[in-house]
Amino acid sequence: MIRSGAEKMAFTLDVGAARLARANLENADLSHAKADGVDFRLANLKYAKMNSTRLKRANLSGADLSGADLTNADLEDANLSGCRLFDVVFDGANLRGANLTETEGLSTTALKSATGDRTTRLPAGMKRPATWDVPSHLGAAY
Repeated sequence: MIRSGAEKMAFTLDVGAARLARANLENADLSHAKADGVDFRLANLKYAKMNSTRLKRANLSGADLSGADLTNADLEDANLSGCRLFDVVFDGANLRGANLTETEGLSTTALKSATGDRTTRLPAGMKRPATWDVPSHLGAAY
């Protein structure tokens, strides 16, 4: 569903390769949307709700995701290079293979709450959380 601003418009987003580059989606509700491969370059996604949104291979480069809630979002192989990620929520998000280089505001706490792996590209100087190196079949008890 997308819900934006006072209009309270609602419709289902289920698109393969939509182009939403530079779109103003501030405060939008994109929860549970299927947006694999969508072009969100330079989009304003501040405070967007993107819970359980599928964003595999999506291009979010340069987008502003400050304050966005990406709880349980699937960002596998997504391009988030150059994004603004101040106060972003990545609880349970899949960041395997995602490109997070040159991002601003990404916190270690936000990363620790997500799942990534050795293919996840991080900003210079940021260390990969130790929990990412635990084989998935062993779980958190490893």
